[in-house]
Amino acid sequence: MPVILLPDNNKSVGPVLIMTNTCDINPENKRYHPPYVFYCPIIKLSKYEDSIKEMMNGQQLGDHISSIKRQEISSMLFLPRYSSIMKVDAIALLDRIVSYDIDYLTQDILKDNRLFSLSDFGFYIFLIKVSIHMTRIRENIDRKNGIIH
Repeated sequence: MPVILLPDNNKSVGPVLIMTNTCDINPENKRYHPPYVFYCPIIKLSKYEDSIKEMMNGQQLGDHISSIKRQEISSMLFLPRYSSIMKVDAIALLDRIVSYDIDYLTQDILKDNRLFSLSDFGFYIFLIKVSIHMTRIRENIDRKNGIIH
């Protein structure tokens, strides 16, 4: 699906992780406003590693990649290679969510181009990661006074 990273207007097309609930985008459900699908890009872990290689020494890079694989980085969901479905390790970039008008997509496009569905365990990991990334429950912020501790 199309991915754009603002403020650049460069648009590319690539694999994505659809985050919208299927009930919310089902065309049979009556809406008073058009539904949008929201999703985040998926990139090869090796591409990400190459993009940050010069910023870290070997040990730091290895530790960082290990943290990604252990699901310790809240803004990334690690997607391990799996048979012919996911041929390489990848990451979904949860901090690069895009919204797209569902009227420009068809249900067939979504079904025919599906790469995978998360297992129940993968879905629970996804829920935890999104919850932590979006809410930062234990962030040490005094919300009343706007002070970060």
